[in-house]
Amino acid sequence: MEQNRTSIQKPVSKKWIGLFLVTAGLLLIAYRLNTGIPDWLVSWPMAVIAIGLLVGIYHRFKNLFWLIPVFWGGFLMAEVQIPELNLGDYAGAVSLILVGLFFIYIKRARGSRAVTAFDSNEGPQDVTTILGHTRRSVVTSNFKRFNAVCVMGNTEIDFNAALVEDTAVIDVTLVMGAAKLTMPANWIIKNEINPVMGAVEDRRRTPAAGYPAASKTVVLRGTVFMSAIDITDRP
Repeated sequence: MEQNRTSIQKPVSKKWIGLFLVTAGLLLIAYRLNTGIPDWLVSWPMAVIAIGLLVGIYHRFKNLFWLIPVFWGGFLMAEVQIPELNLGDYAGAVSLILVGLFFIYIKRARGSRAVTAFDSNEGPQDVTTILGHTRRSVVTSNFKRFNAVCVMGNTEIDFNAALVEDTAVIDVTLVMGAAKLTMPANWIIKNEINPVMGAVEDRRRTPAAGYPAASKTVVLRGTVFMSAIDITDRP
């Protein structure tokens, strides 16, 4: 039935990400050739801004997480270019404001216990972890989508009790943290994540004889920056 099919919105085409990176590389070459490229355009604050824009491009700018590195990079840029403003004195306050706004924007998953089980039949579920450790167990008869955001923290999601009809999507935004995804060994993982100084490791065991054949597909998408995702079949 057409109504029962999972509606999966794909991220932006990788060609735009590639074009973005090629443009950045050409700018660096032009700078090295002394063609008049200003220093601020190839500075490390601009690299922070570029990372934010790259995350925004990948998610079609629908996840406001990309604004954090863009704003912070702009703040650092202003501090370097206009030192008389003494913006460094306000760095701590600005950091607190950014984290606070991030908490306000992201919808928190239901439940406040360390380990929470919930049914995702109602639609996509969100888990947000900032400077902490979160554990979740997904229990559903029709798993379709799961969104996880982890910033400088650790997230553990157990999908062993989730049933997939055909295809499901797990969208992960991981920045300087770690994520452990536990799922059946016979699920087919389609990895569409392009890590930046990170890694995605599938450590699931080979299914034993008699184990149901692979028939369900889970698409893994998102951004992994200076982080690691560990996929296992053992809680």
